[in-house]
Amino acid sequence: GIFAGYSTSVHAQGGPQPVIASIDPPAGKPGVHIIITGEGFIMSPDAYLNVIFAGAQYPLVGQIVQLEPTRIEVVVPDMAVTGKVVIQNGGLAISGSDFIVTE
Repeated sequence: GIFAGYSTSVHAQGGPQPVIASIDPPAGKPGVHIIITGEGFIMSPDAYLNVIFAGAQYPLVGQIVQLEPTRIEVVVPDMAVTGKVVIQNGGLAISGSDFIVTE
C-alpha cells in the first residue's frame, strides 16, 4: 500500500522496542500518579515519548512527571477510561492488562 515504505522506515530507525512490565497501581482515578516499569523507554536524548491512555472519544496523553529508561511516573489524564496503556517512543509497547479508571 501507499504507507508500506513509511511503516518500514519507522521500524528500521529505532533501537530496542519499549516493553511494559507493570503498572502500579493497576487502577486509579484521573489525576493520580502511576508508575510504569519496564524497559526501552528512552531511545535518545532528543526522542519524544508519550504515555497514551484510553479515552471515551480519542486516546489521551498523560503528563510525564519523571522519565527513566526503566521507569515512568505519569499522571492519569482527565477523561481517561478503562483500557490499555500504550508507550510510544518510536516503537510501541501496549500494557498486557487494562488500567482500570475509577471514579
